[in-house]
Amino acid sequence: MILFRGGPKSGEYLTRFFSFLDVSGSLSSGAGPLLEGNYWLEDTNPADGSDRPKKLQWPYYDDGNVMADHFRQLMIFMAQLSRLSADSMGELGIHHPDIIVRRAYKIHDDLLAWWQRCPPELRDQSNDWRRQSRPRKLTVPETLEEEAFSSTKSCMQGCIIYLNHILDPFGRGPQKLEVIEAIKDILEIAREIPEGYGLEMGIYWGLFMAGVAIFNDVVAEDLIRRSMKADSNSSIYVRIHLDSF
Repeated sequence: MILFRGGPKSGEYLTRFFSFLDVSGSLSSGAGPLLEGNYWLEDTNPADGSDRPKKLQWPYYDDGNVMADHFRQLMIFMAQLSRLSADSMGELGIHHPDIIVRRAYKIHDDLLAWWQRCPPELRDQSNDWRRQSRPRKLTVPETLEEEAFSSTKSCMQGCIIYLNHILDPFGRGPQKLEVIEAIKDILEIAREIPEGYGLEMGIYWGLFMAGVAIFNDVVAEDLIRRSMKADSNSSIYVRIHLDSF
């Protein structure tokens, strides 16, 4: 339908929503996104020469579009990892594994450099932000934004685990420190999430990748299973990420 209507247009809801499903689904399948390019990013120069419409603050709780903009940037790396995974399992990976390794390290360095440039409220968010003492209670929009930051942080850490899994799919080598720290971060976020509201859906990708990388840890495995069995119908924040598209 998107191609029939002239191709993806970043300003349209259909494109934004499809891109979220396309990129996240491609990570699970390891087959690469269905559409080429970073088509979910906003066009800097519209094809018809018209001025870009004024950017809306949407979702309403994302003050300054911090979460939405940065998650769309994170999707660039997610798509790159998905394509890399597909290539690593194909002819290129079989005959030229050195190329896969070089691409993996390039993505790794670019991802970490991007993360360091992210705003402190996203990058340095404490995993126990719900329990921190504050002069006043967070408003609903502020709470939704913090939930979105936690979800984005978990997704980024999931990408770190995914990249290392591409390089060592059978876990033959010792687990790298960055993978151990990523698992720890994801599990800490999961432990802090109040159960019964469906908030776990926002960190499913991170939880899934943590589960891939964990071995013989009964406590962590139980947390992951419990979190990923959350009743999606009970969610009051189901639109945290979907709203950003």
